[in-house]
Amino acid sequence: MEETDSRGTMVGRKYYDLAIRAVCVYLKADGKSSSATSAITGIPTKTVTNLYRRACDRGFDLTARPLLMKDEFVADIPKAGRPKKQTSELT
Repeated sequence: MEETDSRGTMVGRKYYDLAIRAVCVYLKADGKSSSATSAITGIPTKTVTNLYRRACDRGFDLTARPLLMKDEFVADIPKAGRPKKQTSELT
């Protein structure tokens, strides 16, 4: 869920853990619509659609039985940008 300030500027995004993301993918694979999945999980419809599409793009096979779910199917992609500085601690 996106939050906005008084001017309508986005200030943050809602984080959904891997388990609830996997539930969304399973529900969609079982034939539930995005809106029905959204009603069950509380995740916005557009996010449900994106999660399912991304999982399929990353290798989720909805025809496989039993269904196989891997964290990599629903995990966030690494963020771009400068890596954090590594500091060495003196012991």
